[in-house]
Amino acid sequence: MDEIRWFVPTYNASRYPEAVERGGCAEYGSPEVPVLIRQEAGIRILLGTHEAENGDAPDVLIERQPGGWLLILHPAGGDPSGLVYLLDDGRTFAQPDARWGAPTQIQMLEPFEPVPVFDADR
Repeated sequence: MDEIRWFVPTYNASRYPEAVERGGCAEYGSPEVPVLIRQEAGIRILLGTHEAENGDAPDVLIERQPGGWLLILHPAGGDPSGLVYLLDDGRTFAQPDARWGAPTQIQMLEPFEPVPVFDADR
């Protein structure tokens, strides 16, 4: 099975914009986090690991569908929390997924609404 192992640097400018602006902090930097991209039924991107069998790692499964792309979001491995459809005509749809009783479901935010915890100190 084909796979690619990468390390992704952390984007600092969203959390520390003033420090980045004055040169006290790099825009991108440590920690560099492992990401594994592998071919399965589509393309699976495992975040935070290079272990293909890590069932706890968040991942995104990308499938080509007639007329567009389907991104299946697995925030903690296991069951999906939501689906994102990118249609070839440019439309995009996000849909919470509760078919499998996922413990975490996708939560929709209003435009420019802060993301809880992620943007906690902004």
